[in-house]
Amino acid sequence: MKSLPVLVIAAVLATACQAPAGAPDTIAAGAVPLQDDAASRTVDALATAQVAFANGDTDGLARAMHALDALGVQPDDPASATLLEKWESAAPDAPAPSRGRALGPAFRSGELAAGSMVELEQTFLAGQGASIALRTHGGHPVALKVFDGRAKRLCAKSGARMACRWTPPYTQRHVIRIDNPRRAAVRYFISFE
Repeated sequence: MKSLPVLVIAAVLATACQAPAGAPDTIAAGAVPLQDDAASRTVDALATAQVAFANGDTDGLARAMHALDALGVQPDDPASATLLEKWESAAPDAPAPSRGRALGPAFRSGELAAGSMVELEQTFLAGQGASIALRTHGGHPVALKVFDGRAKRLCAKSGARMACRWTPPYTQRHVIRIDNPRRAAVRYFISFE
């Protein structure tokens, strides 16, 4: 029973580290990512970069860009590449995230209109751990569903930060659906690994 106070302290600390509903879209220094995988660290760095860019915080933007470079991320569509270029021009001393290791998590950034949905397709390899992480700007919840090539649902989550992990038995294309149930547009960042 001597360990009970330690458990109580750990529970209090864990609760204190959780952001309350409606909290600003920032990550405290040293905050633990949603999952300890590259996809989750990528969406956290993307969200941090967006906040730093919007606030004119060039130092914060440079740190976020450095984190993206260290992860070896690559934009997965032209709109995300444009966003990355905009951030790079605002933090000219930051290394470009497109440099680094040849393979790394890919990401997309997009905006969903009120009540709208988008479907993305991504191929994941057989026998290799796959992960998807999603985070919204502003902490607004969306719904995320992942389906394999046979339309079997592999993951269904909702919230402002979420991650899905699985190991595909076959190399196949997966469908990733993001739904915005809100009456306002939502910007999101999604990363695939």
